[in-house]
Amino acid sequence: MEENRFDKIDGGVPSPKINTSEKFENFWYYHKWHVLVGIGILLLVVICAVQIFSRKDYDAYIIYAGQYEVKRTSENNDAPMYSTMISSLTRLVGDINEDGETLVSFKDLFIMLSLEDIKEIEKESDGKDSVNTALVQQNLQSFGDLIITTYDKYYISFVSTELYEKYKEVDGVSVFDDLSGYVKDVEGVKLYDTHSVYLNSVAASKLPGLSSLPDDTLIVIKSVSDAAKYWSEKNSTEAHDEALEIFIRMLNYK
Repeated sequence: MEENRFDKIDGGVPSPKINTSEKFENFWYYHKWHVLVGIGILLLVVICAVQIFSRKDYDAYIIYAGQYEVKRTSENNDAPMYSTMISSLTRLVGDINEDGETLVSFKDLFIMLSLEDIKEIEKESDGKDSVNTALVQQNLQSFGDLIITTYDKYYISFVSTELYEKYKEVDGVSVFDDLSGYVKDVEGVKLYDTHSVYLNSVAASKLPGLSSLPDDTLIVIKSVSDAAKYWSEKNSTEAHDEALEIFIRMLNYK
């Protein structure tokens, strides 16, 4: 005998039986937006948690910007220059934040300001080395942003004299710290001007990777801007002070 879909309730009035599918459809009809919003919030919390716990706490943030290309591929079975640079900088920097490991964030920006220099590279390589001018322009924009317009932790940079001359001042005010007081008693260190030091004149320049950078490469330290102080004075000051500590370690490296 077929089961009746209606059960008797008090008073003899039949009450319909609702199956699981119908219950779900009824729930979804009335509560779907609550469920979707809840799922969205949960996903956001999970994503934020993953980013927080997977974020690396670097001991140093360093830029190289100039006409030397720090290659990330191996040549003649040697270690890639980028890996060599990271290894040397890690050795130099040490565990500044005292978390048990040394991590360096190294941003290399291949930049050439002169079209004649680009043509010369391509000519010397018989066309084998073509310069990606779009990438050069992108790197130039990135360097300008890092140095002038945005808050970030990249306060110490190795830059070509050409780039330094282009970005050393904004509205007549120096973008970089005066370094002359730090080097006056250090033998052999050579200033380009009061706000920049020749990399090849400091002891750490003999490290692999650093020794390959061009002779006109300068060490500079970005000053903490008023905008950086406004948005995050504590973080800006800490990053700046760590950059100064790295610079002093470069001067005194043995």
